Amino acid sequence: MFHNPDVILLSIIAGCVPVFGLIIYFGLKSRQRNLDTWMRETTARLVRAQISCRTFKPASLVYGNFADASSTVINFNIKNQNDIHVGQAVYDLGSVTLTTGKDRYLVVHEGLWKVSTRVRPLKGQGLLAPQIAECTGRGLLRKKYLYNFGEAGTFEVCSSLWGRRALIWQDGRVAGEWFSLGPYELSGKAVVLALELPLIYQIILLAGPFTQRQHIPY
Repeated sequence: MFHNPDVILLSIIAGCVPVFGLIIYFGLKSRQRNLDTWMRETTARLVRAQISCRTFKPASLVYGNFADASSTVINFNIKNQNDIHVGQAVYDLGSVTLTTGKDRYLVVHEGLWKVSTRVRPLKGQGLLAPQIAECTGRGLLRKKYLYNFGEAGTFEVCSSLWGRRALIWQDGRVAGEWFSLGPYELSGKAVVLALELPLIYQIILLAGPFTQRQHIPY
């Protein structure tokens, strides 16, 4: 019999640690199984079925699913309308990197008071080329994000109140839709556009918005 309260407390803690460890372990395993199942079942056909805006005719489509890479890194694997893998976004605690083919791009936060996010191509030895896109956000409850793609134009992404869907506007007209996929927080998301854009621009719209306060954007 233990009579010392400190010894009793330590014994309880020692007994609980393995239990909590098993709960966390099997919880993560279950989460990964759910994500793997969702990834196998997600197709471009499923994405088309989830389009809610019918005011435009889809011309291009990209979608992606999340997958754990490590305890601090999450990969976002991207496919096109033919269910072909075309790129990836890697969300680390300190950075976001986009890849398509052999090309790599780094998402960089610049500015002190008014922070903007710029996407710059990565060259050899970690060198950065001039930006190809800039993203800025505004609004509190209903966020709006402006994506400036230079000659390709500026697109405004206006999210719904809960952030699960957003309309994409260009020159006052609906140019597409962005929406989350599936029942899980990390199931994935999709972008459907009424026009053809270079693949990297489609990936930027899909992988964003990019923020500094969290390494996974929703």
